[in-house]
Amino acid sequence: MKIETIFISHLHGDHVYGLPGLVTSMILLGRKEPLTIVGPKGILKYMEQIAESTFTHFNFPIYYIETTPSLFQMIYENDTFSAYSIPLSHKVPCNGYLFREKDRPLNIREEVIHEYQLSTEEIIALKEERSIQTKKGILSPGEALYIKHRARSYAYCSDTSFRPEIIPMLKGVDVLYHEATYLDEYKEKAIQRGHSTTCDAATIAKESGVRKLLLGHPSSKYPDVDILVQEAKTIFEATEFAVEGHTYII
Repeated sequence: MKIETIFISHLHGDHVYGLPGLVTSMILLGRKEPLTIVGPKGILKYMEQIAESTFTHFNFPIYYIETTPSLFQMIYENDTFSAYSIPLSHKVPCNGYLFREKDRPLNIREEVIHEYQLSTEEIIALKEERSIQTKKGILSPGEALYIKHRARSYAYCSDTSFRPEIIPMLKGVDVLYHEATYLDEYKEKAIQRGHSTTCDAATIAKESGVRKLLLGHPSSKYPDVDILVQEAKTIFEATEFAVEGHTYII
């Protein structure tokens, strides 16, 4: 019930079949708050057809944002973060998402407040990045302010073949989720099916300069996903597998 926005990468069944059930559960739990669903063109039609054929009435507002999967563009924004669509290459229109947290206001150092006996007005001026005149001389924002919370970023690249064109879009991202369906020995199969190998994902991570790589979407031929992680680590050491239900701190 705390979910405010849902982002869908593409309309293959394993990525959307659970959506109607989730929304229906919200209805049964008495949700009244609005919900936003973001996804490629067709997501609105899909949900409307499900609702019509199952005689479902939504008792809370649902807003839809349909993306253009071929474009890298900002598609959603709130007070906390901005979200961008990442063009991917799959068998159907598909895009990933880049979430960038907005910069928070700079904090003023406690010791500076006491040393200069700053008034509320002077503190406000410094936080607005204006220098002030004090009894001890001019005090600049650079001397008084610091970053307490660094803006974080997360990128989600679902089903896609190797697409180096997205590297500039991912520069410096904190955590990158990238599908890795196959080991590199099945590279040709990956290309044919619109998927990536472990080495594809690791190369994207390395060239993008991300801090951490999470692998996912493994083929059923790999009951032990550690083999995928180990191969990716030969290119990008900071690699883990995205375990369902686990929380990753950015």
